[in-house]
Amino acid sequence: MKPITILLGKSASGKTTIANYLIKKYGYNKIIEWTTRPIRKDEKNGIDYYFVNKNIFSDEIIQNYFIEYRIYNTLKNNKPDQWYYGLHKKQNNISLLKQNILITTYDACIKILNYFGKNNCEIIYIDVPNKIRLERAKKRNSYDEKEFLRRMKADDKDFNWNKIKEIVDKKIINIDKTIEEVCEEIVK
Repeated sequence: MKPITILLGKSASGKTTIANYLIKKYGYNKIIEWTTRPIRKDEKNGIDYYFVNKNIFSDEIIQNYFIEYRIYNTLKNNKPDQWYYGLHKKQNNISLLKQNILITTYDACIKILNYFGKNNCEIIYIDVPNKIRLERAKKRNSYDEKEFLRRMKADDKDFNWNKIKEIVDKKIINIDKTIEEVCEEIVK
């Protein structure tokens, strides 16, 4: 197995649940990214993300301290906002001596592959039909219909199979499998 496993997939495809199971059951090391989005009540700084303000994040961009970063236009309480996410070169807790796990986007994945090399990264695409994704999203406490529909439309473009298939090592269809079955497919 390669030391960095990168999970790709559309919103509500199960990526976070899968990553958490790999961390708990198989001892994977969670790669911690930086973000400017608000911290949620069940999250901890330095464990879930490194939460920073936009000024600090922007300064780090200027200093070229990110392997990759991205800016999302989103809605917070029905008001436009921008959230930054990125993988910092120095503060990211990656060890190539461990099994690492990261959830990210296609564009970010390309930059990570260029930085660490394909020989160090395994790309897993988690595929779930839109109907099931919508059902899962509605069960979340943070569900916002307008925002989720916007994300679904963006996901269709960002995770177009013809675009991403060249970099994907495994495609897992996550419909009626248990979390154990999905994770066994990843680690085998």
